[in-house]
Amino acid sequence: MASETEQNNNVALIILNSNYRNNIVSNLQLEAAIGNELSENKDLDDLEFPKTDGEMMKKMLFEYHVRVLENVKDIGAAVDQFMKEQSGRDIKRLHFHFSGHG
Repeated sequence: MASETEQNNNVALIILNSNYRNNIVSNLQLEAAIGNELSENKDLDDLEFPKTDGEMMKKMLFEYHVRVLENVKDIGAAVDQFMKEQSGRDIKRLHFHFSGHG
């Protein structure tokens, strides 16, 4: 088991996007993130398992300071904000996980 100091030096950002039908996550942002192939299929279904993925990742990353965000509209802005919050921290390991369409 990691000491508290080691845990504070390991950080993880987990983004779980499951709500697509209600346009929580915009198709334009998805297109920018994963390419123009979505322009042909704008009707993405909601996903059932991102929340389960997040729970499993939190268990796996027990030695990490974990931040979980759900149904993020602007992933780039969320990552930028997370990194700003880490300012001054001596990060040894950074883990990023995304569950959603893409």
